[in-house]
Amino acid sequence: TDEELSGDYVSSICEDNVGNIWIGTDNGITIYDKTQAINAEEAYTYLNIEKGLIIDNITVVQSVLDNEIWIGTRGAGIVIIKIIEGISINELETIHDAVSTIITTEDGLSSNGINSIFEDDNNTIWIGTSTGGVTKFIPDEGPRNNDAALHNGTFKVLSTPQGLNYHKVNVVFQDREGNYWIGTEVGLNRYRSDKFQIYDDADGLANNIIWSIIQDKRGNLWMGTNNGVSQMSMNESGSYSVENYNTSDGLVQEVILAVCEDDNGNIWFGSASNGVSKLTSEGKFKTYNVGNGLADNTVYSIAKAGNGDVWFGTKKGASRYSPATESFETFTAKDGLGGNNIYRVYADSKGKIWFGVLGGALSVYDGASFTSFKDKEGIGSNFVLSISEDGAGNIWLGIYGSGLLKYDGSDFVKYTQADGLSSESPSLIIADNEDNIWVGSSKGLDKLSHGTNSFATFGKKEGFLGIETNANSVCKDSQGNLWFGTIMGLVKYDPNQDIPNQIPPSVYLESMRIKLKEAELLKAAVYEYDQNHFTFDYLGISLTNPGEVVYSYKLEGFDEEWTPISKKNSATYSNLPHGKFDFRIKAANAEGIWSEPTSTYSFIVTPPFWKTIWFYAICVVLGVLGIFIFDKVRTASLKKEKRILEDKVSERTAELAVKNEELAEINEDITASIRYAKRIQEAILPPISIITKHYPESFVYYQPKDIVSGDFYWMDQIGDKLMVAAVDCTGHGVPGAFMSIIGNNLLSDYVNKQKMTTPSKILDSLSQGVYDTLRQSEEDQDAVKDAMDLAFCSIDIKTNKLQFAAAYNPLYLVRNGEIIETKADRKAIGQPVVDGMQESFSNHEIDLQKGDTLYIFSDGYVDQFGGKKGKKFMGRRFRQMILDINDKNMKEQEAFIGARLTKWRGERDQVDDVLVIGIKIQ
Repeated sequence: TDEELSGDYVSSICEDNVGNIWIGTDNGITIYDKTQAINAEEAYTYLNIEKGLIIDNITVVQSVLDNEIWIGTRGAGIVIIKIIEGISINELETIHDAVSTIITTEDGLSSNGINSIFEDDNNTIWIGTSTGGVTKFIPDEGPRNNDAALHNGTFKVLSTPQGLNYHKVNVVFQDREGNYWIGTEVGLNRYRSDKFQIYDDADGLANNIIWSIIQDKRGNLWMGTNNGVSQMSMNESGSYSVENYNTSDGLVQEVILAVCEDDNGNIWFGSASNGVSKLTSEGKFKTYNVGNGLADNTVYSIAKAGNGDVWFGTKKGASRYSPATESFETFTAKDGLGGNNIYRVYADSKGKIWFGVLGGALSVYDGASFTSFKDKEGIGSNFVLSISEDGAGNIWLGIYGSGLLKYDGSDFVKYTQADGLSSESPSLIIADNEDNIWVGSSKGLDKLSHGTNSFATFGKKEGFLGIETNANSVCKDSQGNLWFGTIMGLVKYDPNQDIPNQIPPSVYLESMRIKLKEAELLKAAVYEYDQNHFTFDYLGISLTNPGEVVYSYKLEGFDEEWTPISKKNSATYSNLPHGKFDFRIKAANAEGIWSEPTSTYSFIVTPPFWKTIWFYAICVVLGVLGIFIFDKVRTASLKKEKRILEDKVSERTAELAVKNEELAEINEDITASIRYAKRIQEAILPPISIITKHYPESFVYYQPKDIVSGDFYWMDQIGDKLMVAAVDCTGHGVPGAFMSIIGNNLLSDYVNKQKMTTPSKILDSLSQGVYDTLRQSEEDQDAVKDAMDLAFCSIDIKTNKLQFAAAYNPLYLVRNGEIIETKADRKAIGQPVVDGMQESFSNHEIDLQKGDTLYIFSDGYVDQFGGKKGKKFMGRRFRQMILDINDKNMKEQEAFIGARLTKWRGERDQVDDVLVIGIKIQ
């Protein structure tokens, strides 16, 4: 009753190990002793501030660890009371009569506001707090002391930095698979284990972007970041301390891309543009650059060879440093390397040095000479991003756009997204102590299991908070932990905490449909022959990773084998024959643990009347008779038709021979005329030297669809103004070619004779000129309805000021690795004038900078159909391609653009003329 409780609001109830009921209220705790139920006065004991409680407002009471009561309060932490044998509850006049302790934030709690307390199967206590997420109390093994409980275990906090969606936790629950479900004010979280831990600038790191990681001989971790170098050392307590180094300490540059330790204990740091630094065992930095013999000051990768030499991968070749002579020796393509842009250097266990080349061939050095691997040998691409070796001596390669390759010394085995890989461009690879292969990319982390040869993906929901890994930023420490450099900081993977889910999914048949209509699941069901279209909907429940549950099913009586593994959770059988059937289903979780095959539904389909024996007998008799009669009639008819047909064939054959000769002559005349038109069109195209004499790094990629083209490029120079246009006329082939001649003549007239240099004015005049030339109007149905799309640039070669105007086709300017798009006006050249008025084209002005790259183009490239699904190339893919190749010279860009279009198109026809112009401002 109200009179027997401490307060009116009851927040929690639990039973202790001896059967007492503990009731938490807003005014303390009421303890009910069931053994004293007859004597009500002695059955209730009250604990509150007067009896020694630190606060009366109780949020949760929980019995844990066999003989302890944990009392959560609203703002004062947790009170722990140990139940002592031989002392009855009504003998507790004050709380101090029990062995008790109080724990707060000073002892390890993340917050003193306690919302929930939960003990899991491992006796770990999970404490949900009001402002600090979850605090885990992990008891020490062995007997517990009778003094303060916090001395017998450790606390660990899980809150928003560890991926929790909110800091206020209301409840924690553990399911049968060992997952922990954490309910907060804004939703539900699933937590599996501590296999991933992240360290960032809040933990003392110099920067969150980690480019390279190593562990030195003393067990320290060294990281190259975007803001210098961080050294992490483990303390006796198991935590890490961090020391940072930057240019003020003597480091060559803040952006460090590569780290390596040599045999003498020196740590080498490769920078983005200033060469390398060597940190000696005395703690002093020494700088090396091109002046000391280094191939280039941009150092992507460093590796130590078995003989003690240190190799450096740079933009202009590979350099080898000899500690004995303290000198560098440089190797380039002239010495046998597959290229000069060395992105990855790796020393394998056999003493060979591997070189990943951007835009060249994979190369290996055996101490005497270089060997290179080409596309035809299985590489699939000339962009090698990452190299590593597993315990069996296999070399693993990450190839840009071509996936993961394993090389066993003779053959290549390829893994792609079709095999479960997250990205076709793996940027880091490492083998763990179990020879599982870990692959990092811009899409996260994958593990290729050594035993099953299958991929598992790790993202945020699996505890990997790094989002995306950086190229070759990975190492394995002496304990077998893996360390990954990501854009969000340093991520540690502890394989001892990676506990596989051994619980198979629970499988249920949810419903059945017959001819797409819901049907009742009947026992020993019998269906008519026309009720033979069945759909079964089933579900496999695995809470650890529900999205990765896979199924296989079999309809016994119809299927010979189990179906291939699939994530689809429905099965359809149409036009089933008559017979007895038993539908069986099994499911596997993300770890590949299968449930037992379950017989979920048995049924019978009866045969139709036309599949009975008596019906077959009648059909046989009628069939034989019919065949006999038909054969007689048909034979006579065929003989007559044959005579008539032979006469007609002879007559038509003679006519076709005459027509074919006439058509051959006509086709030859037309083709000759078109080829002559092609020579005329090519003659009016301006030489690209008009651009290259001012901007040598330029190209024009021009690929007509037919013999003659509707796309053309135009360029000229008037004084200090260099003008360039990429024009796309309506249609292609002969009609497009006529339009291109009109457009070329009009442009030359406006610029050379009328001295126009402002792009918008030129486009206004050109639009009117095309309109007048073709006599186009909305009312005249017989007028030619043709137009042009174009992009027009005018560059002042002295001031590097660009003016731009365009009809439909935009300008892309690549600056500092980003695309700046200048949009075109959404109207074509030559559109009819409405009410005597035509809106002028917009004129854009841009101040160009050294290193800017301009691209103008027609729509032929982005409209080309191709790829596996036969879709258009599209502008998004075109923009990404420009960004990917922007660091190449313009000749290489032109070649890449042509090769990419050919590869994309495959066996398909080219759908339109293609024109792309690129100009690099130098």
